[in-house]
Amino acid sequence: PSPYVANDHQNKNCDVLVKNNCCIKILEKDLNCSILRKKVYYLAQNETLYNNIKNNLKKMQKGNNFNVFHQEIINDNS
Repeated sequence: PSPYVANDHQNKNCDVLVKNNCCIKILEKDLNCSILRKKVYYLAQNETLYNNIKNNLKKMQKGNNFNVFHQEIINDNS
């Protein structure tokens, strides 16, 4: 997520995905070709992790995604 987005929305959205085991988070300040290559290779070599992320993403796609993210952010900030 980019730190330059208003109200840190990208980071908050990414945290919802991380909390639901839907992604691997890489901060923009840490992103480079080497890190990205390592993360992609790690994911490609770890079939269980890959399938968990894929299945968890499918679960989050049900319904209105905006409401899912919005509710998670509200719950996290209260």
